[in-house]
Amino acid sequence: MRHLAKPAWHCLLLFSLIAVMPSWAQSMQAGACTANAAPGDDLQAAIDRAGKQADPATLCLAAGEYLLDNFVNITRDGFTLRGQGAETVIRLPDGAETPAIVVGDYRKETPGRRIHDVTLERMRLIGSGSDGSELHAEYPYLRNSVVVVRAGERVTVRELQVSDCRSACILTEYHSSQITIVDNVVSHAAWDGISLNRGGRTVIRGNLLQDNVAAGITTEFLENSVIEDNRFIGNGSHGVYLADANSNTFRNNRFEDNAGAGIYLTCSIRYRDPVLCWDNSMSHGNRFEHNVFQDNGFGYLIGVDSAANCKRPNFEANLSRNEVFRNSENSEPDWNTYGYCLRYEGSRTE
Repeated sequence: MRHLAKPAWHCLLLFSLIAVMPSWAQSMQAGACTANAAPGDDLQAAIDRAGKQADPATLCLAAGEYLLDNFVNITRDGFTLRGQGAETVIRLPDGAETPAIVVGDYRKETPGRRIHDVTLERMRLIGSGSDGSELHAEYPYLRNSVVVVRAGERVTVRELQVSDCRSACILTEYHSSQITIVDNVVSHAAWDGISLNRGGRTVIRGNLLQDNVAAGITTEFLENSVIEDNRFIGNGSHGVYLADANSNTFRNNRFEDNAGAGIYLTCSIRYRDPVLCWDNSMSHGNRFEHNVFQDNGFGYLIGVDSAANCKRPNFEANLSRNEVFRNSENSEPDWNTYGYCLRYEGSRTE
């Protein structure tokens, strides 16, 4: 019996260490490197080689700086690009009019296929600044965001530091779904920190979205997603710009010192001069729980018009539950004219 006790004790210790292991270390255990690259290597060639050698494939980048003159593209399923944390730096030259990483098909305006099971993790990505075009000259439908996910499914973006982005820092588009964006620092975008264009089933958790010129997060149709435990600080317009979004949950987020609203609830814009919404595109059925609004221009700002309002039959009002507003008053329309877009339960002003 004495001989059996020692292995059992060692197993218990091993399980205990795994339980407290940092998330990045657990990810290293979950998927070992199948190929490696170092500064000075052709990064696109390294991605292509790794994709042919293993399934699934994990390309690990050594610490150091990788200077790109054009974007790198991931087109195969089951691929992980992993750095060593902030010591692995992917940088675009100042003024370069290109994304840094494109996940999915970039050769067609509407991607020809969906891409599955891709992970980007543990890197610092530095864009090319704000002077110049927001669109790629050769592919005018391709935005010069630092990370672009096109028609992605089960794509994870985690533990990145992304900054100085010409467009958004992280963009998902073309009905990308089952997207996970966690534990990133996103700052100093020329537009939005994270932009979700026609997205579904997205999880955004534990991120810091700070000092972006426009919003921390902007959506143009989003549904059945969870945004929780994030900090939206010092963004130039809103913490979240929520257009044509339904059945999403926002909880335990902190909105602080954003120039506009903590959350701007609105529609999809059909015409901009004068402004007119698409019919019945007002955000609805969203749940906002246990969020804190501190020193913003507004807490909530509601943008409706006659085309997209909250009086239509079967409109499901948005719900604010147990939220705190400190020096962040809400700006709401005439409910008699436009209907009740936002209801409150247990929320308070301090």
